[in-house]
Amino acid sequence: MLALQAWLSGPPGHYFLSREQAWADSIVPDIFGFRAVQLGTLGVNALRESRIPHRAYVQQELLDGLAGQHHFCTPDCFAHYEELPFESQSIDLLVMPHVLDFAQNPHQVIREAERVLMPEGRLIITGFNPFSLWGLRHAVLGKRWPVWPRGSKPVAMPRLKDWLKLLSLECDAGRFFWLSLSGFF
Repeated sequence: MLALQAWLSGPPGHYFLSREQAWADSIVPDIFGFRAVQLGTLGVNALRESRIPHRAYVQQELLDGLAGQHHFCTPDCFAHYEELPFESQSIDLLVMPHVLDFAQNPHQVIREAERVLMPEGRLIITGFNPFSLWGLRHAVLGKRWPVWPRGSKPVAMPRLKDWLKLLSLECDAGRFFWLSLSGFF
């Protein structure tokens, strides 16, 4: 995730971040509940416009003592995304900006998300689209001029929808941003 933070501070990252933040700010206020959690980067503060009263931001960290404790994290909480420190069916909104792009086991992260979400809870996942123009450029020139942060492994939307379906999670919507490549070559 350090590679993501560094990438977000550059020109393509600023551009991408502004679009992603605006989208999150437009969708999150209409989601209600008691507890909201954002996993991953704080470069996108997807909960800043949320009306949900209890919010937590969870960063991935190798702290073995935290995984398995069941409590609502403070804003500086650290945990393994494959083993979240929340009770089953305790979260109303879970936001994962670019978590799957860097996860060692993205399918397990989604399994864990399904475990902690309340019935009718909402899961918002953002990530890079490997089938976009940026994805094409990354595939062709990625070794010399990467578009995305090093170490990212984007998950294609059809694969993600299959994983969600296997866990009986319904996909309400999928959205692609149109992002210009000019100026970033």
